[in-house]
Amino acid sequence: MNKFLHIGIHFEARKPEIAELVPVFNKALDWVRYAPNNWIVLTSSVPDVWYYRLKPVLHDNDSLFICEIATVDGLLIGTGYLPHFVWEWLKKHRQPYSQIAELPGPDSEPPRSLPRPGSG
Repeated sequence: MNKFLHIGIHFEARKPEIAELVPVFNKALDWVRYAPNNWIVLTSSVPDVWYYRLKPVLHDNDSLFICEIATVDGLLIGTGYLPHFVWEWLKKHRQPYSQIAELPGPDSEPPRSLPRPGSG
């Protein structure tokens, strides 16, 4: 069964070699990079497979975090601040998509129904 995995890499004291990572990420059914060190992959593989794929192109002091993005009955459950193109990419790969809430950016006013951070 296909799943979404979030892959975060901390490149310790060095500039990332993205050209080395692209062939690895191309092993996914599809992928999107939404920050300098964060990717979401659509894959049929488990996180351990991705660990062993990425390990050879990482340095010993780099950190790697891989986790499955939760789904329930085929619906992606999540919310947060991401660039709009990432939400569109997720929508392209997962239907129906009614459980996702694309929040406004961090500088936007929160809806009145949500408490402000630090207020409770």
